[in-house]
Amino acid sequence: MPLQKKLARVGLAKQSAKGTAATVPAFAFGIRDGGVFSAELPQEREEITQSASLIAPAANRGLVVPGAEFSTRAYAGSIGLLLYAALGGIATTGTGPYTHTITPATALPWLSVFGQLDGNLIKAFDCLVDELEISWDGVEPLEVSASMIGRSVEWPGSFGTVTNDEELAAYFRPVGGTFKVDVDSATPVTASIKAGSLKIANNVEAIDLSHLATPGEVWNGAQDIDVGLTLVPDVLDDWRTILTGTAAGTSVSAVPIYGSFEVQFNLDANTFLKLAASRVAFAVEFPEADSGGGSVELPLEGLVVRPASGAPFTATVKNTIVSY
Repeated sequence: MPLQKKLARVGLAKQSAKGTAATVPAFAFGIRDGGVFSAELPQEREEITQSASLIAPAANRGLVVPGAEFSTRAYAGSIGLLLYAALGGIATTGTGPYTHTITPATALPWLSVFGQLDGNLIKAFDCLVDELEISWDGVEPLEVSASMIGRSVEWPGSFGTVTNDEELAAYFRPVGGTFKVDVDSATPVTASIKAGSLKIANNVEAIDLSHLATPGEVWNGAQDIDVGLTLVPDVLDDWRTILTGTAAGTSVSAVPIYGSFEVQFNLDANTFLKLAASRVAFAVEFPEADSGGGSVELPLEGLVVRPASGAPFTATVKNTIVSY
């Protein structure tokens, strides 16, 4: 009988330390795309001459890198763990609900990633988040895409009792949220935004040590944070400001113009997700005309950079999770 690919879920847990795999998931949820486990098997034919055949006599296998790459929804609990794993720093306050302030740090937490596909179980551990993207379009729910690179693989006997099973949990949507941006100041203001994305890239490298078939180490490089916001403007002042430095500017600026953004998504009065940065170098193309008509859109593309003080980027998650 064939296996059913609809029966799949991912589990995540923060490890106590590198080399110590988590035994059960702290969070589990379904996925919209991708896979619950990934491990490319790079193999090539042996390139060597022979005396009596033109067919290669063997094949060689390269480094096998376990991990996972999937998209899901922004659930109120697991989105905090994903952001913490992608950024590295967290401070939690409150007595229930709890407010988790997540910011960039040089070291990232280690994750165990559990995969389940129609009863088949597998776990990648000693994982670091390579990339995490949160995006939305119109009134559609937020989508979260994550890729993780790990050091080792296990075949657990069971998925375990999940601490926070989110299969039926609510997830964040844009409706009822607040959307702010300013292209030339550190104080964002309310704007007409119809779509957006936030991408964190840690440039994780799998380090190939000669005595192991899987990575001897995985290590993060530079952390890049990019934001995209699609505006529906009444005027083109933002485009002109980005190009010249002011809404009435008449000469092109030789240096980037720094702005800011803040977006917040609410589930209820005690549950929200807020993403914000105070120093963002925005760029934007002049909008195209269209013979079919329609409203003009300004797709801002921003590079989050380090300010003189404070965190370059802050994700704030308020929920019922005591700690991550």
